[in-house]
Amino acid sequence: MKNKLFLAMSLATSVLFSQNSELWKKQANGKVRASVSALEKRLPDKEIYQLDLDAFKQALVNAPQRKSGKQSSVIIAFPNADGKLEKYRVSEASVLHPALSQKYPDIKSYMGVGVDDPSDRIRFSLSNAKGLQSMRLGIDKPTVFIEPYSADLKRYTIYKKSDKPRDVNGFKCDVDPNNRNKSTGSSFQHKNADDGTLRTYRIAISATGEYTAHHGGTKAQALAAMNTTMTRVNGIYETDFNVTMIIIANNEDVIYTNASTDPYSNGSFNSQVQSTLTSVIGEANYDIGHLFAKASNNGNAGCIGCVCVDGSKGSAFTSRTTPEGDPFDVDFVAHEIGHQFGGNHTFTIRNEGTNVHMEPGSGTTIMGYAGITGATDVQPNSDPYFHAINIQQITNYIKSTSCQTNTSTGNNVPTVNAGSDYTIPKGTAFVLTGSATDADASDVLSYCWEQMDENNAATTYPSVTATAGVAFRSYSPTTNASRYFPRLETVKAGNTSWQWEAVPNVARSLNFRLTVRDNRAGGGTNNSDDMVVTVNGTAGPFVVNSPNTAVTLTAGATETVTWNVAGTTSNGVNAANVDILMSTDGGDTYPVVLASGVPNDGSHDITVPNSVGNQNRIMVRGTNHIFFDISNTNFTISNPLPCTASVPTGVSVSGVTDSAATVSWNTVSGATYTVEYKKASDASWTSNNTSGTTTTLSGLDANTAYEVRVKSVCTDGTSSSFSATANFTTTDVQLTYCTAKSTNVNDEYISNVKLNTIDNTSTGQFYSDFTNISTTITKGASETITITPTWTGTTYSEGYGVWIDYNKNGVFTDAGELVWSKSPSTDTPVSGSFTVPASAVTGDTRMRVILRYNAVPSPCGEFTYGEVEDYTVTIVGAGADTVAPVITLLGNSVENINVGDSYTDAGATASDNVDGNITANIVVTGSVDANTQGTYTLTYNVSDAAGNAATAVTRTVNVNAVTAGCTGGIDSYPYAQSFDSSFGSWTQSSGDDINWTRRTGSTPSSGTGPSSANNGSHYIYVEASGRNTGYPNKRAIINSPCYDLSGLSSASISFKYHMYGATNMGTIDLEVSEDDGVNWTSIWNQSGNKGNSWLTATVSLNDYVGKGIKLRFNRVTGNTWQADIAIDNFQVTGSNSAITTRGDILEFAIYPNPVGNQINLVKPIGYEKVNYTIYNTLGQRIKKGVATNNIDVSGLKSAIYTIVIEKDTDVKSIRFIKK
Repeated sequence: MKNKLFLAMSLATSVLFSQNSELWKKQANGKVRASVSALEKRLPDKEIYQLDLDAFKQALVNAPQRKSGKQSSVIIAFPNADGKLEKYRVSEASVLHPALSQKYPDIKSYMGVGVDDPSDRIRFSLSNAKGLQSMRLGIDKPTVFIEPYSADLKRYTIYKKSDKPRDVNGFKCDVDPNNRNKSTGSSFQHKNADDGTLRTYRIAISATGEYTAHHGGTKAQALAAMNTTMTRVNGIYETDFNVTMIIIANNEDVIYTNASTDPYSNGSFNSQVQSTLTSVIGEANYDIGHLFAKASNNGNAGCIGCVCVDGSKGSAFTSRTTPEGDPFDVDFVAHEIGHQFGGNHTFTIRNEGTNVHMEPGSGTTIMGYAGITGATDVQPNSDPYFHAINIQQITNYIKSTSCQTNTSTGNNVPTVNAGSDYTIPKGTAFVLTGSATDADASDVLSYCWEQMDENNAATTYPSVTATAGVAFRSYSPTTNASRYFPRLETVKAGNTSWQWEAVPNVARSLNFRLTVRDNRAGGGTNNSDDMVVTVNGTAGPFVVNSPNTAVTLTAGATETVTWNVAGTTSNGVNAANVDILMSTDGGDTYPVVLASGVPNDGSHDITVPNSVGNQNRIMVRGTNHIFFDISNTNFTISNPLPCTASVPTGVSVSGVTDSAATVSWNTVSGATYTVEYKKASDASWTSNNTSGTTTTLSGLDANTAYEVRVKSVCTDGTSSSFSATANFTTTDVQLTYCTAKSTNVNDEYISNVKLNTIDNTSTGQFYSDFTNISTTITKGASETITITPTWTGTTYSEGYGVWIDYNKNGVFTDAGELVWSKSPSTDTPVSGSFTVPASAVTGDTRMRVILRYNAVPSPCGEFTYGEVEDYTVTIVGAGADTVAPVITLLGNSVENINVGDSYTDAGATASDNVDGNITANIVVTGSVDANTQGTYTLTYNVSDAAGNAATAVTRTVNVNAVTAGCTGGIDSYPYAQSFDSSFGSWTQSSGDDINWTRRTGSTPSSGTGPSSANNGSHYIYVEASGRNTGYPNKRAIINSPCYDLSGLSSASISFKYHMYGATNMGTIDLEVSEDDGVNWTSIWNQSGNKGNSWLTATVSLNDYVGKGIKLRFNRVTGNTWQADIAIDNFQVTGSNSAITTRGDILEFAIYPNPVGNQINLVKPIGYEKVNYTIYNTLGQRIKKGVATNNIDVSGLKSAIYTIVIEKDTDVKSIRFIKK
């Protein structure tokens, strides 16, 4: 006995390891002769395998019955349609009643669950007459069939359903859609297979003599064919409905072998099969009955929803000229049985009045007509699943029947969330994303988004102008909880519609259901959730404008993404912000986040990521929203450009609020940036780092002047000087009003509001922000407001309230701010008058208008029926407007810059007592030539709507000649100072708080400072000990000697620094002066604890070559004594290789000389453009620029000048006289 048991276990566990070599052997294409049956079924021959059928059957001997609850140890591999073997854990899933199975022991049915991919399920039948026949159902995979190909049942074809030629032509389902069992009703209380109950129905299947003859002529052969069909049908029904069917014990009694003596004639199948089953089987001995026939391609369920109903439950038939294979099993039989269980047609090729026409054209699910409607075919064959509306119909029906056997599976039901309802712009793609959880961790969830709008008007094709009906086809369930509408390949082509999907270009509602299946083999559960997408007919289309062609972008560069906002910030869409995402796979996925939550204003600068390739796309999507658009074409990203740190230009400030501002500047190729900002009244800067050319400063104080500056930083550690500062002033605190909204505008809403110049017509929204619409009201004047309600059907009584925040404090509850109200009535329109109090604060303020069903509303909160609208009113004093607006200059009234610096006007603001903010109307006259020395005046003017002109404001901009800086200093390089014997030529500043100290060994304080010098014996440092003597915020400055860089073409500084101590130990800057110590610019900065070690700093001086400069270390202590910062081993190095005059540059000349208003250039061949700088006799830079043939010097005074001409590394100086 033990030996037999061991042998059985060995066979069961060794099957897996013998699959490839013993069970399946691939055959050469075209070398196998197809059987008559295979030819009739037009089976593909791409993948042909020889199967050792005897070994296959032996491997299945130990497969347990699935109802035993045991986990099978039998693992068998099946080839897929691509020729790869896939392993399945197999159990027997009998379709025959045990007594019938005992009589026909070779007829078997099995189920398998994927070992490597648990989402894969296979159902297969096995018999001596039909061999192996299988159906693989996988998530995110095509349905795959295995069918006998040769007459000896040894060779099999493996094919995808899509590989098989269309094979359902001419099928007609003749069921009467109105022949519905009255008990099914039209009220759906149960819309999912969500009770963990497997329902087993007894099915009686009769066969015509022609059917039996087609399958060999014997009852055993016909029964084997029935077993194959029901194996496949059960695989589908168990997944979607938790329903299985067992062929009754005496089913052979209604299988007929003689066509001339069977009780059937084509055309009367319904009544004949019902009569046969009633008389032969008996109504008490089966739950559902069906006839399989070989005749014309049609079927008729007899009635809809008649399972368990005596006298009609056995009236169905399915007929086909070739009654076998997947078209017969899935497209025909599963379809007709679906009617018997209560399902109607879902196609829209005709109107059957059932209210379930929810698939465009032929449909693609089982209750559609895929492949048989000609021009309206969505695809050649049905997909093996039911539409959500059929799941709703059928599960609702089977939960009302009692003839079946119910078995608790213990399978937990998924919890599903389809997400919130959304409003989207018209003509704009969108994506729906749901979520689901399942207490059974091993279950593999699949998601299916389907539209639930009925199309009884029988409109076959989706239409972008349709205001009702179906707009989107169904797609097979997938493991992805998101679905794009329309499919991504359509959106990638720049479209929002194709034949079977159409995003509306008109206002309408779209109802969607997310169905989640747990795909448990042998008895799955499912659940669903609904949501609504409302298409706004005013907003949209939302479209990405750039990049939208096959451009090439450079990694690290700043590029501008633009899009058409198209009203999406309001109109119920209300997307204030967007996310900008990037795809690197041609637009299939978007994992790269370029920007998140940025303003939906139509444009945003992004830094091109280092994702080199040519399969890139941009997506712009509403933040926390569903609508989006993508670029129409792939674009290329090339390798980043080399970086040269230069001072950023074009620094500007925009989007200023009470607490934030956006800073932008021009790109420095390949660089990142350091942005510093501070209050104008403060000395210390706050620093941020960013890779883009824009950054938002947050946490600012309201109504406060600020300064901001930017420098570029390259990856090699070099950095530029900071730009000139840009100035801005934050606004006053913005008021936040309480929220108010309705939750239903289906019955009534505000359609028009009139007050003075406000005459606003709108559609129904829960809340509408119309604060961009304003009018003027006058203190002491009587004003009249008119409100027009609209009812969509029945006229209801409506109450009204209007509030104005007269004192501008952000609330509507102050005395007198309810300016008008009306008790509920059906009057239309309604009007009321109010007088603006003399105490009202002039300027812009908020007005709130509310309509509420059957009640006088309150200004805040949520209510059910009605609408809320907000407007802006501008309060002015009594009488004519004679008050002029006021211009406020931003920045300084006098600005000083050097020749060659960039200049950006800080601008001005203007306000008016009546018109409010009229900054946009300011007219600026005058200009600044930053390349020419002189004094320039900018004048700012503005007038209000009444014609009152403001007092003009001016700004003076002095463009100063650049001095040569200090003289007589260090001019031999490299220069080094280690401070070992003294401070050398370095000097203490007299304008600071404390001094620098030379030190050897460690500093006196513990936990801070170095333990020894980095080079030699001494270093210099600032002692931070002593409250109010060493800290807090004490400044120590030490000045360098003059460095003469006039003979150098490049220069740099290196030094060692040590910053060890507490976190808030203050800052240290290395600063440079080009004007002998008058003005200083930071070129290196550090703050905070850097650890107990000497660090190296390297700073470029290339911007200062050709000049005399001074340097200084500017140290500001923090709020702690543990803050000793030290410096050592200071060095300046330089190269003079470029300051030789050589080559063709010698051929440069100017004429005439003396010159009048223009210098003419004589250039050698090959010199198209040159850089030039003009100096006066004091060495001051007067003018600089780029010249081609001549230079305008009309602005120069009569004097002697030197022009320095530069080309690449060549330099030539020429003296001239200006007449």
